[in-house]
Amino acid sequence: MELTIIFIPPFVQVVLEAQAEAESVKVRGEAEAYAIEAKARAEAEQMAKKADAWKEYQDAAIVDMILDSMPQVGAIHVLSLTHSTMC
Repeated sequence: MELTIIFIPPFVQVVLEAQAEAESVKVRGEAEAYAIEAKARAEAEQMAKKADAWKEYQDAAIVDMILDSMPQVGAIHVLSLTHSTMC
């Protein structure tokens, strides 16, 4: 097998190197964009889960407060009934 040597003019070599560098920068940029997007999606999902958890906690806290206040409401109701029958 015979080896053929091809002469590449310097300006062509410069252009080819610039194109290779441009492609390299493009690929790196795309990879960084993909990583940023993936991180943003994960953070958004985490925030949505936190919001759901806080909503469930808030609903449970409201129910707990209502149930805790029921004996007081009952006592006030009994007192008002007792007071209205005395008058």
